[in-house]
Amino acid sequence: MNDAMGKRTVYTKITPLPSNIPRQLALDMLHSHGEVISINPLVTGHKPIDAPRDAAADEFFAQWYEITEIITWGFGFKKKIAFKGVFYDLPNGLQTHTYAPMGVDLRNKWTVRGNQPGEPKEPRELGVETPLEGLYLREDVEIMCNVALTSFVKKEMKAAASVMVDRMTRKAELLD
Repeated sequence: MNDAMGKRTVYTKITPLPSNIPRQLALDMLHSHGEVISINPLVTGHKPIDAPRDAAADEFFAQWYEITEIITWGFGFKKKIAFKGVFYDLPNGLQTHTYAPMGVDLRNKWTVRGNQPGEPKEPRELGVETPLEGLYLREDVEIMCNVALTSFVKKEMKAAASVMVDRMTRKAELLD
């Protein structure tokens, strides 16, 4: 996307995980793509699809989905939209790249970081405030879109991270 059309917004969000969430549960949840997709309250459905023929080489063999959402415009006018996203599991998390309508290009990387009791402390990174103890979810987000859409997209993304941690917490409590 060229600069005339869009704005690039990058941010990192650190969310401490409650002590009852073990690393493996957090990773299992991130690797459950359907669960990650469904966290967005706008999503009404998703299904696995083949990679588009024009997919980037590094994304071609990852898992692709068609995602449907209902968005509300201006005066309560609702519209159903469908778009593609690619999901790639990492040993410590998940990378996604979503090609949403209206030129919204989202890249997310969620990683489970930090230390559980008995594990060595993780070296701290410069410029990123992370908890001194315990596990945390690190979300690195890159949004490319029309300037007019940036704040809406960023707000939706930040809300989704909180919902994800809430779901992890509930799941951990059920397993206890």
